[in-house]
Amino acid sequence: MADFFASAFWTGFLWPLIIMVAESVLMLVVLLIAIAYILLADRKIWAAVQIRRGPNVVGPWGLFQSFADLLKFVLKEPIIPAGANKGVFLLAPLVSCVLALAAWAVIPTNLGCRCRSTASSWPAGRRTRNTRSWRRCARRRRW
Repeated sequence: MADFFASAFWTGFLWPLIIMVAESVLMLVVLLIAIAYILLADRKIWAAVQIRRGPNVVGPWGLFQSFADLLKFVLKEPIIPAGANKGVFLLAPLVSCVLALAAWAVIPTNLGCRCRSTASSWPAGRRTRNTRSWRRCARRRRW
C-alpha cells in the first residue's frame, strides 16, 4: 500500500485530481448557500416594500426557506406538455444551471494568483502606460 502512495500515478495525477474536485465541490457548496441567503434577503426586502411579513415559516427567522423551496421543486411531479420533446424539456433546466455555474470555473480563486503578467515579463520595448498602471495597482492590492 505504501508503494501506491509513493507512485507517480498517485503523486502526479490522482492526488491533484482529488484536491481539485474537493476544492470545486467546496466552491460550489459555498456559492449555492450564498445564493440561497441572497435570495432570502431579496424576499425579505420585497416583503418590506409591500408592507407584509416575509418568509418566516421554515426554520428560525425563515433561514431555511430557500432549502424548503428546493426540496419542493425536486419532489414536484413534472408536467410535460404533449407536444414537447420529453428529453429536451427535462434537460433544459439542468443545462442552464450547469452553464451558469460553469462561468465560475474561469475565475481565479487561488490566493497567490495574478490576473496579468508583471511588467518584468514584458519585452523591453513594449512597456506602455497601461503596464505601469497595472504594476502600481498590483502593488497596492497585493494579489
